[in-house]
Amino acid sequence: MEFHSGAPISSRRFFTIDSRTLSWSRNMTNLSSVAPRKRLVLKAVILAGLVVISLSSSGIVRQVFAGSRTSSIDSAITWLVGHELSDGSYGFYSAPQTAPAANGMWIRSGSTPKVQLSYTWLSSQLENSSTWFWGGSNGLAEADVPGEVMYSLVTSQHLGEISLSIVGPRLLNLQQPNGGFLGYLDPKLNQQVTSSVDTAEALRGLIDARAMKPSNQQSAINYLLSLQNSDGSFNLTRTVASDALYSLGPEPISMTALVLLVLKDASFTASDPHVSSALHFLSLAASANFNGHVYAASLATLALTQFDRPSNATVAVNFILSHQNSDGGFRDTARSSTGSNPLDTGWATIALELGGLFGDTNLDGVVDVMDLSAVGASYGSAPGTSRWNPRSDVDANGVINIVDLVLVANSFSKKADSL
Repeated sequence: MEFHSGAPISSRRFFTIDSRTLSWSRNMTNLSSVAPRKRLVLKAVILAGLVVISLSSSGIVRQVFAGSRTSSIDSAITWLVGHELSDGSYGFYSAPQTAPAANGMWIRSGSTPKVQLSYTWLSSQLENSSTWFWGGSNGLAEADVPGEVMYSLVTSQHLGEISLSIVGPRLLNLQQPNGGFLGYLDPKLNQQVTSSVDTAEALRGLIDARAMKPSNQQSAINYLLSLQNSDGSFNLTRTVASDALYSLGPEPISMTALVLLVLKDASFTASDPHVSSALHFLSLAASANFNGHVYAASLATLALTQFDRPSNATVAVNFILSHQNSDGGFRDTARSSTGSNPLDTGWATIALELGGLFGDTNLDGVVDVMDLSAVGASYGSAPGTSRWNPRSDVDANGVINIVDLVLVANSFSKKADSL
């Protein structure tokens, strides 16, 4: 896509997209009485509207239709619905599995009774201080699971179901002096230590819930960056490269993708050396079929989409599609289970629903007016400013401008079924 801005012609401005010129007149609406910041937002939304109209009329914005992912997503959702228990969970100690399963179902169908049942159960688990992941069963609290659950609640618009003033500080208490979050039980040391997985998952939940001070966030980010290798990948801890038994990050590819997702939420750009190195590592992993790991491919799909890497995201999606089981579910080769499971099925479903869907700022599985409004509300902002929203920075270059609006407009009305 080519984009050119032109100099003002009296009171009319113009821009060109793919050789089509659009004009926007100041006289289209009277903005003189609107406050400067709101005026900028209104102009951005009006401009985006013009882009949508132009692209729609030219046929560039495609209508939603049954695409190559539709049947796979439907089969995965059917598996998730069919294996959900009467309390909304997927069995004992299943919070890590229920969180992505509920999110995957929510993206597809919204807050159905089944989805609501899962989120009610997850909320009760998160608020109960005696739950196993808070250390209730053995005194060993871990940050990765509550962080993953909190993130799922935020993105599915269910955060209001918990007392954030209680849960947020409880999770923050697991942050250690080195900046990392506690959770991994090191078998050699026979004690819990901080890890990239626990820190990244905790950060995802706390950042998106806006329940973390900038100083705590920066300390945690510094800890994560200290675990990066020269090839761009990330280690589990400062002494352990990876552990196949650590379900939310069993190998380097998934850990690297997970950290990248956090860095995007923390407003890192694609040109940042840490990010570009990690993206290169993921691109190599994609060319090597993710070493057979569906979970890794799922997280990589989301990270590659967030950092505007469409070709690599497509490779990841195709790999996921090729590894769906006959019952509709998914299983990563790192798991001890022999069949489909809700953790891998949930994340694979999310990846199929969001992978390559550029401009879906609220991660609800469709690019619509809410996404245009989100970019419009952040228009002209940069990291550190009050209106900044990292997900509105669609091209991940550190500034939200007309290019981001055009990218959202070019995806307008799309969802996974139209990719």
